[in-house]
Amino acid sequence: MKTDLSLQWTPTNIQTLLQNPQRLLQHAQWQSAIQHFGGLNGFYQYLRSLRLNERQLNLLTVITAYPRASVSEYCEHLHIHAATFHRHQRDLWQTLSTQLTSEAPLKQAQPTPAMQLRPQKRSQLPHPLTHLIGRAQEIAFIHNLLQHTVRLITLTGIGGIGKTRLAIELAHELEAERTQKIFFCSFVDILNPEAALPFLARQLGLNDNPQSDDLIELLAEYFSEQPSILILDNLEHILGIAPLLSRLLRQTSSLKMIVTSRVRLNLYGEHVLPIQSLSVADPQIQLALSDIDNFDSLRLFISRAQAINPFFQIDQHTLAQIQAICHKLDGIPLALEFAAGHCNQLTTTEIINGLNKRFELLTNSTNDAEARHQTLYATLDWSYQLLEPETQAFFNQLGIFQAPWDSELCYALFPQFTQAYVDQQLATLLEHQLLKRFTLNNASAYMMLETIRDYAQQKLDSVQNLVIIQQSIINYLHDYLQVNPYADSNKEDWIEQIQFYYPHIVQILDWLDQSGYDHRLAEIVYAIIPYWLKKNYFKAGLDWCKKIIDANNDQYDLIYAKILYYFTIFHGYYWNSVMDDFYILDKYLETSIKITKNYLNEELFIAESYNRLGIIHSLHNNDIAFNNWRRSIEVFKKYSRHIDVGRVYNNMANVFRLDGRPEKSLLIYQKAIDAFRLANDYKKLSIALGNYAASLQAVNRIDEAIEALNEALAHTKANNDLQAMTLNLMYLFDVFWVTKQKSAAAAVLEEAKANVRILRNRYFDHWIDQSEQRLAELNQQGS
Repeated sequence: MKTDLSLQWTPTNIQTLLQNPQRLLQHAQWQSAIQHFGGLNGFYQYLRSLRLNERQLNLLTVITAYPRASVSEYCEHLHIHAATFHRHQRDLWQTLSTQLTSEAPLKQAQPTPAMQLRPQKRSQLPHPLTHLIGRAQEIAFIHNLLQHTVRLITLTGIGGIGKTRLAIELAHELEAERTQKIFFCSFVDILNPEAALPFLARQLGLNDNPQSDDLIELLAEYFSEQPSILILDNLEHILGIAPLLSRLLRQTSSLKMIVTSRVRLNLYGEHVLPIQSLSVADPQIQLALSDIDNFDSLRLFISRAQAINPFFQIDQHTLAQIQAICHKLDGIPLALEFAAGHCNQLTTTEIINGLNKRFELLTNSTNDAEARHQTLYATLDWSYQLLEPETQAFFNQLGIFQAPWDSELCYALFPQFTQAYVDQQLATLLEHQLLKRFTLNNASAYMMLETIRDYAQQKLDSVQNLVIIQQSIINYLHDYLQVNPYADSNKEDWIEQIQFYYPHIVQILDWLDQSGYDHRLAEIVYAIIPYWLKKNYFKAGLDWCKKIIDANNDQYDLIYAKILYYFTIFHGYYWNSVMDDFYILDKYLETSIKITKNYLNEELFIAESYNRLGIIHSLHNNDIAFNNWRRSIEVFKKYSRHIDVGRVYNNMANVFRLDGRPEKSLLIYQKAIDAFRLANDYKKLSIALGNYAASLQAVNRIDEAIEALNEALAHTKANNDLQAMTLNLMYLFDVFWVTKQKSAAAAVLEEAKANVRILRNRYFDHWIDQSEQRLAELNQQGS
C-alpha cells in the first residue's frame, strides 16, 4: 500500500491511519491533525460516531481492534470470504473519506479543537452499549410509514423481542437526519396512567404545575414549534394514557409518535407493526460458516458469546449446536443474550441440555438490567400479569397443548364456555402476543412459541381437575376419529387433518396408557393405523399394537382381531423378517381369523389375513402358504376384487421364481397381470410385469422380457412413479448386462441414476454401485 502524504481524507490515508498509523504520524502535519481529535483513540471513537450502516460499523470495530491482522484473520472474525472482505473494506474507506471530507475538513496549521468539529448539543437519547443486529426490514418499513404522513406507529411484541432496542436505534437514525426534533421517554417505572403525562412533561423540561388546566395544551404548544417525533417506550401497563395521546396528536399537526407496547393502543389512525423473532435456521439443515450472516439469531448469539468470551470459536459442530439453541429459543433476542451469557462457563452442548429447564438457566448476570429483564421468566411474567384473572386461567389451561391446535380442539378443552367466549379469550391472548394465529384448511389455528409454551406448562401446575381436562381432549379426538374414519375417497384430506392432530393423538395415547387399560385406547390405535402406514411410522404402529395386545383383558372383539393382523404388517415393514418371530406372527393371525369369523361382512378382511398368513408360511412351508393363498383368492374373486386377486397371484409367483422354478412362475405372473389389467391398476401392473420379465430372462426369453419391461416403464413414466420405474430399470439393466449389450446397459444405468438422485434411497444407491462395477467389468471383457 503506497502512503499518500497529502493532508487529505483520501481512502488510502484513512486505511493507513487504521492499519499502520505510524506511516503518517511520523509527519508533523498529520501528527498535529490527529491530535485535534485527542489522539488516535479519539479519532477512532469519532469515526464510530459517523453515519455508518451496521456492516460498516462491524468492519470498523474489528479493524480498529486488530489493526495488524491478516485478511484471513479478519474473515474469520467477520465470517465472510476474502473477496467479500475486500469489497466491504473498499466501501468503508470510501464512506469514511466522503463523510470526513464533509464534516471534518483538514486545514493546514489551524489548531481547531476536536470539540468544534461537530458543534451540536449532546443527544438526550439513550446510548446502547452494543450495536443492533438485524431489524433492517423493520427500520426501513417504519421510515417508509413516516414518509407517508403516518403519525402514530405502535411496535408490539412479546417481552424480550427487542421493541425498546429497535425504538432507540430508530431514534438515533431519525436524529441523524436533522429534519425533525426527536424525543424519547420510557415509562417502565410509571405504574399509574394518571402520572404519565406529568412525567412526560418533566422529561421535556416543561412546567407540570398541578394548577395548569390541561397538560395536553402545554404539550401541544411545545411540539408545535417544530416538526417532532415523540418515542414513547413501554406503555402496555398504562394503556389508560392512550386517549390523551390521541388528543395530543389531534391538537398539533407537527407531531408524530412511535410507541412500544406489548399491546396496541387501539386508537384511530394507529399503524401497528408486530415485531417478530430474529430469523432462525432450521436445525435439520446443515449450514456452512458462510451462512451465518443470513440468520440474525445466529449473529446475535455469536456476537454476545464472543463479547463475554473472546476465545469463543465457531466450527461446524459449534454452529450446529448454536442453530439448535436459537431454534429452541424461538429467535427471541433477550433469551439468546441470556443463553450466550453462559458461554464463558458452559459449552454449547451444556447450554442445550440446560434448556430442558430454560427458566433456571436463562437469567441475566449483569448488574444493570431492569427487574423485568433479570430473568426470562420475569419477562414473560410481566406480560402474564397484564391479563385479567379469567384470561390468566384460560392461558394456564392452554398449557396442556404441546403442539398447535385449531378452534374445534380449543372448544373441546373448554366445554363449560360458549364458543364466543373462547374466541374472545383467544383474541385477547393474540393481542398480548402470547399466541400466534395461522390458517389451516381455511380455518383458524393457534400456536405458542416454545418458550411461551414452557411458561404456560409451568402455569398448568396450578390448574385444578387436570384429569377432567385431559378427558375432554381424549373424548373429542376419540369421537373425531370414529366419526371421520380413513377412506379411499377422502384419504388426502384425512391424512392432512390427522397430521395436524397427530401430536395431540400421541399425547392422549400416553394419557390413556398411563391410566390403565381403556378400550378407547384400542379404538384410537386402530383408527390411526392408516396414518402410520402412510407416513412409514412402522415403529410407532408396532409398539402401540403390541401394547394393546399385551394389555388386553380378554376382550376379543373385532378391533382386537384387526390390531393382531396389523401387528404382523408393521412387523414385516419394520423388521423385514419373520424368521425369529414366526410362531408369534402365525398365532396372532390365526387368532385374528378365528375372532373375525364371528362377525358378519368381514370376509374380505379374513381373505387379507389368509394372504398375510401365506406370506409368513412361505418361508417355512410352501404347501401351507399356497393353501392359505387359495382361500384368499377364492374370496377376492367372489367379490370381484381384481387388485387383491392380482396381489395374491404375484405373491405366489414370487415364491416359484425365488425357488428356481421360473417356468411355473410365468403362468401365475400372467394371472396377476391379467387381474391388474382388469382393475386398471397400472402401478401394480408395472411391478408384476417387472417380475414377469425377470422370470422370462431366467428362461432366456430375452425379447419377451424386454417387451414386458418396456410396457412396465411406459406405465411408470405415465404415472410419474419414480420408484417403480427405477425397479424396472434395474430389471432391464440385468437383461442388457446378461446379453452383453453394453451401450443399452449404460443408457439404462444413467436413467436409473437420475431417478436415484431424486429418490435418495440407500437400497438403490447400493444397486447403482454394483451396477457400475458390473458395467466396468463388461467393458473390460469387451476390450
